[in-house]
Amino acid sequence: MTDTTTATPLDPYLQDGERLRHLLTNTQAGVERGADGGRAVRPDDGAGAYLGLTDHRIVILVADPVGRDTDFVTSHRYTNVAEVAVHREAGTPRVEFETQHGQAYSFPTRESDLEAVAAFLPVACDNPGAVSTGDTDLADHCEALSAHLAAGEWEAFDRRLGAAMEAVETRPETTASAQSTVERDLHCLVRDRYVLAGRETLTSARRRLDTGDLELSYRRARAAYDRFEQALERAQRDGLATENSMVGLTMADDIADTSLGRLFATGRHRSARAADRENPEERIADLEAALDIYETVGALVTGDATLSDDIRERAREEAAAAIEALVDVRLERAADGREAANWELAVGNEAAARELAVSARADLDRALELATAYPPGDADAIRTQRSVLRRSSGCARSERDLRSGPGPESSYSSSGSPVIASGRSTSMSESMVGARSASVPPSRAVSPPSLTASPFASSGSVPDPAPGAT
Repeated sequence: MTDTTTATPLDPYLQDGERLRHLLTNTQAGVERGADGGRAVRPDDGAGAYLGLTDHRIVILVADPVGRDTDFVTSHRYTNVAEVAVHREAGTPRVEFETQHGQAYSFPTRESDLEAVAAFLPVACDNPGAVSTGDTDLADHCEALSAHLAAGEWEAFDRRLGAAMEAVETRPETTASAQSTVERDLHCLVRDRYVLAGRETLTSARRRLDTGDLELSYRRARAAYDRFEQALERAQRDGLATENSMVGLTMADDIADTSLGRLFATGRHRSARAADRENPEERIADLEAALDIYETVGALVTGDATLSDDIRERAREEAAAAIEALVDVRLERAADGREAANWELAVGNEAAARELAVSARADLDRALELATAYPPGDADAIRTQRSVLRRSSGCARSERDLRSGPGPESSYSSSGSPVIASGRSTSMSESMVGARSASVPPSRAVSPPSLTASPFASSGSVPDPAPGAT
């Protein structure tokens, strides 16, 4: 194709005003690199490879290359081309060139009529007329940066970029008076550095999404979004094309939204399944899993300025419902455990009674932990709530329990019936998404039924669990 004015796959990589003089293509061979062509980059099925000759440089694109996550793109200014040839090898037309840095390329092409290309290239490389003498060092930097960009060597790119920017600042006044073509090349390379890094991170996010690692998928998508945003800022500042940056931002948003939506759906599924279960152990397992998911959601959405308040509010509401259901089922199982412990001790099974008491204590610990931890850090309100719990139980905590730190209250009324009390909070999930509550509501006591002749009177309570049991 000669002097093309129609849209081509190379358009996103061309500068404003840069003219594509010739376009060559192939669909299988790609581009061969190295003196022996051993480092070939080939397009995947359905993709293609393109070699463009512009006013100032050679641009090579291999779309969707085999074994790579991103497109292969490299460009070389005519001033940096040491040798060039257009010939046929085994009947296949080829364009071959070697740069001043010793990089060799061979591009097989489907186009059979290469007379115009053969006439254009030697003239362009011998007398490019596009790069001034003062831009020679900067052109060398751009050549190296292009190679780093094609290989995905971000750290090497960033190191070389510092030297390139210094070359811009130290150019002669006659060169620096206006932005040169090679300087514009540099700005394009910096923009493309962020675009390609964003695409690489986005590919990783998509893979995580496909394998079900939703948290990491979301985080990678947000990281990709940041890269594309940097590319957009550079493009807008330097007056460059922004299409690739905008497309990347949209794709990153889509993957992040999908990952977050699937996390919400998984949490709802576990909560709904818990509501349908009759077995307390299974209900607790589902609700604990749902709470873990909502804690993950809370960590992801907190401080994310790209999300609406509706998403954070939804996370608060669904987390609060899961916490409240989990506190309820923990308290119910603790009450059942205490009643069973009463019965076991009444028939002389002290070991079984102790085991049931330990299990009930664990449920109470978890219930009170949930009821007082959201929001965390409100020590005065929690201390007031614990005082209410002590009074409602009918007797003060022992000195040993007071020294052991915060924990649920389990004691017995003057009539000998066990009383189980636990704190409740209507804003237990707010800390997950950055909200705070001014107070913790009063506690609620739950009194399970006791045996007629309860052995849990003041002189015959369930023995304290053995050291280390709790």
